[in-house]
Amino acid sequence: MSFDQLPEEILQKIFDYLPHAEHIDKTRVSRRWNRLALKETYLILAYGESVISERILQRTSRGYCCFSIEFSESYEALRAKLALCAKKFFLRKLILDGIQTYAIMTFVDEHRLWLRSLVHLSITSINQINTFGDDVELELPRLRILSWTFNTDSGNRQMPVFRIRAPLLEDVYIEHGDLDRTPLILENTSRLKSLGLFVPRLIEGLCPNGLESATCLRVYNSSSPFEWNIDRFNLPRLQTLELCGCSVNSNSTLFLRNFRNLEMLVIQTETSNVIDLTVVAHSLPKLRILRLFEIKVRSSETSITFPSLQTMDLNDTICSDMPTINARNLMTLKGTSLNVNSFILTDYSVVRCLILYDLYLNFRQPRQFSSLMILYLDVPCDDANPMLAECLLQFPRLFRLTIVLHNKRAPINISGHFLAMAFVDLNYLHMRNFDLDYNFLEGINKARRLMTLILQDGTLAVSTDDRQFAFNEVQYFYMKNVMLPKQVINFPILYPTGAQRGLSLAEGNVFSTETWDDLNIKSQEDYVTYLVH
Repeated sequence: MSFDQLPEEILQKIFDYLPHAEHIDKTRVSRRWNRLALKETYLILAYGESVISERILQRTSRGYCCFSIEFSESYEALRAKLALCAKKFFLRKLILDGIQTYAIMTFVDEHRLWLRSLVHLSITSINQINTFGDDVELELPRLRILSWTFNTDSGNRQMPVFRIRAPLLEDVYIEHGDLDRTPLILENTSRLKSLGLFVPRLIEGLCPNGLESATCLRVYNSSSPFEWNIDRFNLPRLQTLELCGCSVNSNSTLFLRNFRNLEMLVIQTETSNVIDLTVVAHSLPKLRILRLFEIKVRSSETSITFPSLQTMDLNDTICSDMPTINARNLMTLKGTSLNVNSFILTDYSVVRCLILYDLYLNFRQPRQFSSLMILYLDVPCDDANPMLAECLLQFPRLFRLTIVLHNKRAPINISGHFLAMAFVDLNYLHMRNFDLDYNFLEGINKARRLMTLILQDGTLAVSTDDRQFAFNEVQYFYMKNVMLPKQVINFPILYPTGAQRGLSLAEGNVFSTETWDDLNIKSQEDYVTYLVH
């Protein structure tokens, strides 16, 4: 018997042992594998005051199932339905929202065998009363993703410790208040890749066997994000570190020296926190991606060298000392024009992608980014006449261009002839929330290398008298939620093949093409992936 002839139940069990990152790859092997990967029943057993009936459960076909339960009622009210599900379904994903801690203990005791097939477990538990008892052991041989939030806002902090035995565990998120001991113990962390937590001082109790394989650590809302003994508990393979809402000071920055292999650093905190960019550069020689959100940056040296840096994201972050940054591999910059102008690059020609949240106008050195190939421009239109053309002319070698307008006070147009003549290498154009007309379409049709044109939101003023024409070079043309005049019943453009699309307008004259291909429509994060990978 060949592998493809195995029964579906056996194939599903084999799939459970695949690494989480390979679950998408398996869908590309064959149509059968793709169908099996998506063949899951998602049931919401309880949401608010609504509870699923036993009749629906009886009629639902057997198979792998994902359950979501919001405990607005007591656990006892759902006990019979859970027992029926345990007999009928293989449990694959389980979401328990608002369950009492004592109810988790009861649920585990009643359904230990059913829980063994879990791959993804998400729990938000409430400890309204102090819960006493011995440690609760959970044997989850297939579990890969675990998210557990312990809500102790009521002040009752006495609860048992849950011991998780999951040899395949890869991703963990645990949230709780400042407790004296960890409410969760992970006994198998040999394959754990990603860990998110709120109280880092309890990390040794959470993972008693260490984190030798961890490549990503996320710390949230901690006043001391590195409050553990690094000599006894180190992370030798750590590549990604995220500090979200944490207090950061000079000691925190110096602690980064313990992660010499770090490739991505994300710090999102209050503007009252200050970090020294010089220390970051000296501590992390392999750093590829640096993202700083709402934080003050200073530099103890006038010149800083990042030998491996490829992406720098400075969102509401200002370098007060105006340092000179030497980053010969830097390809992507992200932030506002004020953020970008708060430092000096030794070589601006290395930057290939720029993601801006306002207009960038540099009249002293207008062609500073003359080698830029990809531009994502997110423009708040505080002015009725934003200087879009003046901004775009600073980047003559653009290959991909996306412009998004916000908070328009008046209609905003742009010339298609201007774009076609100013950017002879333009291959991809995505315009959102513009007010365009037929002349724009005729003008952009003269762009000799344009392959993809996307018009999203906004308006397009065409009329029934406009002559029909076909795009010369455009192979992908998309429109989504574009308002046309009421009298227009047919779109005046022939598709590149020469055959008229014949697409009718939806109610309200909001027009969209039939196919919205996400593979060809890049978001701002896709730009970074496009360059780095």
